[in-house]
Amino acid sequence: MSKTVYLNFYSPRWGHADRYTFEFDENEMYASMGGPKEARATKNENGTIDWTGHNQGTGNPLLNILHDDSIYPPDIFIEGLMYAWDSWLNGDLSDAQFESELTILANWVNQGSKNKPDSDYWITQF
Repeated sequence: MSKTVYLNFYSPRWGHADRYTFEFDENEMYASMGGPKEARATKNENGTIDWTGHNQGTGNPLLNILHDDSIYPPDIFIEGLMYAWDSWLNGDLSDAQFESELTILANWVNQGSKNKPDSDYWITQF
């Protein structure tokens, strides 16, 4: 069982959406925007997730990739991503539903990215 999903995330840094590739299987989720930046979530035997990848010593590698493009998803974003992954693995979501729900999650993140504070005061923070 494996699934590749392409999600577009709006980057305030560049002023347009970039396509991210997410690959899922029973034990692993891989995310990349291309190039050397990647994030990998691997399920352990005890059910926990180990993250490896981009700047892993300074936080979650997937969030680090997004942050590099000035994308700051809500804290629950990673939990939501893991919830959808588990639902797909458990058969609660079909492939099409899984992709649709992940697109909804990405669109939620995009709303925040597009509505970030944009005054001269905040420009250096976001």
